[in-house]
Amino acid sequence: IAILNDPSYREDGNREKQLQALWVLLLQSFDFHEFSKRVLSSHWKRFSEQEQKDFVDVFSKFLGGFYIRRVQDSYTRERVFYKKQERLSDSKAVIHLEVLRNELRVPVKVKMTNKSGSWKVYDLVFLGISGVSNYRAQFRVLLKKQSPAQVIANIREKMERQRVKKGKE
Repeated sequence: IAILNDPSYREDGNREKQLQALWVLLLQSFDFHEFSKRVLSSHWKRFSEQEQKDFVDVFSKFLGGFYIRRVQDSYTRERVFYKKQERLSDSKAVIHLEVLRNELRVPVKVKMTNKSGSWKVYDLVFLGISGVSNYRAQFRVLLKKQSPAQVIANIREKMERQRVKKGKE
């Protein structure tokens, strides 16, 4: 929120710097490996070790590029309220938040895992809809028809189309 509210990013030419600052923060706080593994679920084992690494890399960049820009474009000084936290085990916790946006209170659950003494987010649940579950359903369908290599190639193609589209704007 501090990065989104920072007035220095409102100056001409600083939008990309703000995106980079948000990306660095996301990399520090989000566990893309755990997210990807949960998204692929039982299909994770179909991916070779290299394909797993490639999937995590390309999927994280795809998600980051899409969602960070979306947050940046739509942010209107929403307020976030901490409600409670549940420690499920030594390595799992859920943080309950409420986001106030245009007088609407949106419940958010932040699912976290502790690996090597560092808590990181692996799933976000907005209005009861889990990011992991949402993407799991999509990839389950794709992986019935496509190989892991094809799925990774398709994500790369989508990223390239987004990049070209952004360049034309």
